[in-house]
Amino acid sequence: MLFTAPIKNTNQSLIRRTKAILVVPALLSALLLSSCSEDETPEQLPVTKVSLPKNPTQDYDYLLNGVQIDDNYMWLEQKTPQRTDWLEQQAELSKQYFSRLDQGIEAFKQVESAVGRKLPQQFINLYFYIKEDPATLESSITVYDTIKEIETELGTLPIGMTAVSTSLSPHGRYLAIQTENSQQQYRWLIFDLATKQFDSYRLPATHIQTQFNWLSGHNRFIYQTDHQLYYQNLGQGPDFSQVLFDLNQHIETTELWSISTQLTPDGRYLVITAKHLVDTSDMVWVIPISESGKLSDAINIAKNTRASLNFVGNINETFYFHTNLVAPRWRIISINLKQPSRRDWKEVIGQENELLLGAQLIENRWLLQYLNNTQQKLYVAQLNGGSRQSIEVKPNSELKLQPSTLMQNGQRSILATVNSLAHPATIHSVDLNQKELADSPLPIEKIGDIVSETVFYRSTDGSRIPLTIAYHEDLPKNGKNPALLLTNHGFGHIQEPYYHPLFKDWLERGGVVAIAHIRGGGVYGESWRQSVSGQKHARAVEDIVSAVDWLADNNFSNRKQTAAYGEGFAGSLLMEAAIHAPQNFSAIALKDFEANYLTMLESEDPHWMKEFNLKNDEASTEWFLAVSPYHRLTVKNYPAVLIIDDSNEPNVSHYKTLAKWQNLQLSQSPILLLNKGIAEEITEEKNFSLITQEAVRQFLSNELRAADTEPNNNSAQ
Repeated sequence: MLFTAPIKNTNQSLIRRTKAILVVPALLSALLLSSCSEDETPEQLPVTKVSLPKNPTQDYDYLLNGVQIDDNYMWLEQKTPQRTDWLEQQAELSKQYFSRLDQGIEAFKQVESAVGRKLPQQFINLYFYIKEDPATLESSITVYDTIKEIETELGTLPIGMTAVSTSLSPHGRYLAIQTENSQQQYRWLIFDLATKQFDSYRLPATHIQTQFNWLSGHNRFIYQTDHQLYYQNLGQGPDFSQVLFDLNQHIETTELWSISTQLTPDGRYLVITAKHLVDTSDMVWVIPISESGKLSDAINIAKNTRASLNFVGNINETFYFHTNLVAPRWRIISINLKQPSRRDWKEVIGQENELLLGAQLIENRWLLQYLNNTQQKLYVAQLNGGSRQSIEVKPNSELKLQPSTLMQNGQRSILATVNSLAHPATIHSVDLNQKELADSPLPIEKIGDIVSETVFYRSTDGSRIPLTIAYHEDLPKNGKNPALLLTNHGFGHIQEPYYHPLFKDWLERGGVVAIAHIRGGGVYGESWRQSVSGQKHARAVEDIVSAVDWLADNNFSNRKQTAAYGEGFAGSLLMEAAIHAPQNFSAIALKDFEANYLTMLESEDPHWMKEFNLKNDEASTEWFLAVSPYHRLTVKNYPAVLIIDDSNEPNVSHYKTLAKWQNLQLSQSPILLLNKGIAEEITEEKNFSLITQEAVRQFLSNELRAADTEPNNNSAQ
């Protein structure tokens, strides 16, 4: 048994359950809830086991910067009948393992899931926002009327698109929505709130997130591509478009550059920031706008900065920037349009011990957002930074501030969303006068009894690493509780707590969810990121392994009941940790990660080249070969592994990693692949996000039950 008595919950209505279960069971049984028929109980279900195939190998080697690289799975990169047969074998293996997937998906659909409300915009008594189902990622454009207290869905986003930002036109007629697709391309869509339809204008896709600036009136706006800034008027037809700024006229080579544009709150200036995608050295131009709307020539006020400069507000001709210039934890400086020389730049708010995440200048006061030991902090301060007063923020939550807006009735709207491991995003307003995050205008389901705290543990070299943990307040610290470990994506990424149905279920059924804020992330600024750069990379992996050790040593869990989930480079890091210390995990689920690091060296990916201090030479190649998890795989007792690929075109690197890992697995734990092609063989469900969620749920449930009932295969090696 995982614990001797069920965890109580004072709000039983929030617990997902089916007719088969009438009481709250232990976590692992609960995770199998969706797989049970009405005639079965979770305890009666056998542990699913599959036999891994012996995959073919073919001798192959090649030279990379003078270093011989052996890769006996290179044959999987070619579309051959042999690969087709192999894929059919892997599909059958996954189909056998996930034989109850359809049952689980159908059971999940019978239960109303919690939805998040994000990216809010206010128009007097109306709140417009994106309502998103975290399980299916289906999103709707929604309005809430605070007078009528009615929530109405106005339309839905196209399938496969996720909203990342919004902008409401001054008269509340149009909502511009920036979307992201599975290929990480961004595109602005314009939704007509009156007709409840998307406008026919098709703005160009970009490779980075961009700004959308409405001008006065109903239908005039400014948008941008990666390098150009355009003026558009909806009333003049889709073919009308006027170029306002072209980066190609200011920089010789724009390949790794992009622009970000903001209209100042007073409507008198356009502030254009050019950012290099790898080397941090922003350039800034200001375009004055006359009262008649005529634009002057762009004035360059910052170049060769060797820093990031993010525009946060202006007072007349004085412009304020959030910057890491000689400040790894960030500060605020001012630049005057008439005296833009660097020697005339002035510090407004100096660097603190806390990490300054962002700022907004609102009616000559600062709204400052900091991060202090993983905790979000909000402050209101005078223009010079004095008389700072705190606004209380829910501990261990993710706070996202929307840009403040001045509505037609003269009132200031400052909105925010708060997200946590136990609850999806909710909308709040920021009251600068009362110094508080006001209650959400929408009714919120209260979720109690979940404790969330930040603790600290020591990594192998003695460094102090923060660990966010969440669990039920009645959790028995007996060392038998299932733990789910998450971590950041490296490259300066800050992994803040976020909601997912799996996490909520895990917590409500008595499990522990932990986020290891390992080095390489950005929780303490640039120095934290740089502390594992280049050949210090192994420290990040040791931080992950030490997090599991701390959970076990402090009786929150044990290594047989520890699972991990990671996407992107977080998945790569977890794979490295599973190779380094396989005994620390029973199961890991890895999504859209890269195991073969040499592909990044071969393609000279600029982000990876900088992060790992790589050169195209023999020394870098030999070192990176020794780091690459794909090449480090050897014969061991590995934990169970689920590789998830949600790309439209299958990732061949995942094929090779799967085949090699299966061949080198000594334990009976499975190593499986789930991609869109295999999903079509397993289930009739078309929503891959929902398929993935249920597959991960069943996979972790099965493997932790297996570890709980069988001798530990992952002994120290």
